[in-house]
Amino acid sequence: MRISGYSAEVLEGIQTMSIGCGTAFRRLRKLVDSTYVKHPSAVRVALASAVNTALGVIETTIAVEGPRARSLLQLQVKIRGISLILAEFDALVGNLKSRHADDVVLAQVFRRARAAEHKDVYVRDTMREVLQRVARPWLDFMEEWSGIRPESGIALSKGDVGRQKFFVRVAPEVYIDDFGQEVEEVDYRLDREAVPEFLPEDLVDALFEVGKNIRFIRAGHPEHPLAQQDTITSSDPPRNNWLYNWDAILSLEQRVSDYEQALSATISRARAENGHCTAHTIDLGATPAQPYDLQVFGADPSQIEHLILSSIRELDQPLAETGEPDSLQGIISKRLSDDHHTVRYEDHGLDLSPHWSLLPSLSFGPIVAAQGRIINRESLRLLFTTHNLRRHLRAQRQFQLFGNGMFCSRLSHALFDPDMETAERQTGVAREGE
Repeated sequence: MRISGYSAEVLEGIQTMSIGCGTAFRRLRKLVDSTYVKHPSAVRVALASAVNTALGVIETTIAVEGPRARSLLQLQVKIRGISLILAEFDALVGNLKSRHADDVVLAQVFRRARAAEHKDVYVRDTMREVLQRVARPWLDFMEEWSGIRPESGIALSKGDVGRQKFFVRVAPEVYIDDFGQEVEEVDYRLDREAVPEFLPEDLVDALFEVGKNIRFIRAGHPEHPLAQQDTITSSDPPRNNWLYNWDAILSLEQRVSDYEQALSATISRARAENGHCTAHTIDLGATPAQPYDLQVFGADPSQIEHLILSSIRELDQPLAETGEPDSLQGIISKRLSDDHHTVRYEDHGLDLSPHWSLLPSLSFGPIVAAQGRIINRESLRLLFTTHNLRRHLRAQRQFQLFGNGMFCSRLSHALFDPDMETAERQTGVAREGE
């Protein structure tokens, strides 16, 4: 191609950039199509959905704003913006293999989002939003396991031996009990190999124990308020989300504090009203829907015609946008628009933000800690009240630790009193009551 006033090197540079964009675009489109067919796991589908959204925005931008370029410089600016977005996604999926599990895919997205922290502000925000979307299945399961939200699909139970959901699996364990017998116990097991590398071990351990304890309460004490999902839902628990700035982190801590106080008050109120832990029910006050009565016979023909015409006009209108705006689509559209250079200085990363190694603990730690405090406190209360641990400890002190004087006296006489007959069985000698 030759254009008057431009050298061959300039035209070749734009052509090379365009070919690179087209090649990356088709490679990403092929990945999206193959994911739904060959690897439809939760995290991979979330990643494919995010990539598909980005490709859709790029297609729309090329179709709408592409013909508006009036010079090679404008065309080069437009192509360079598209190239930046495509290069990030292409580098993200380039290291993924078909054998990689969901935790490996999520860890790869986390690393790419961390690497984009000091790049173009829109590239940074794009990768942050991609991490938010790809991690959504994991974050939802963390909420389900900790009891914050009800489990979707078939709930995980101890009867499903061999089944696994993310980092929790149901498996038997063989051990030797106190009597030397080999015992097999089926329980929830933590699969550390299925945990993403960026999650701290203490956070994973605390989360796993919280899930086991809430399921112990549900299975052994179904009358307890924590065994009713409505009790937790009514206290407005915060959702798990990646938080990238201190303002959001401080806001989360306040929300967690309010949730913990509300849930504790609900449990205390249920205990006070019933005298013991009973199920806390919520009256939704729902009324049955009234059936729609369509009366046509006997109506005036002009009235029927008016209603039909009104219905036709209503159906001719375009569908209203009822869903929330897509944040990823908005970020990429703004980057590819002509006014993307009007950005505030604080958007360029000049504000202080926590280090990425702290983000998992700061984003998810407060919720897990608050849920653990409530569940552990109620578990101890059940241990001391329903299971009467104090009575067991008192009996152990009296007899095994010799805290009962009468028992110690009789035991001493039986063992060491020379006037008492032995309890040893002897041939031809009858034992007496002593």
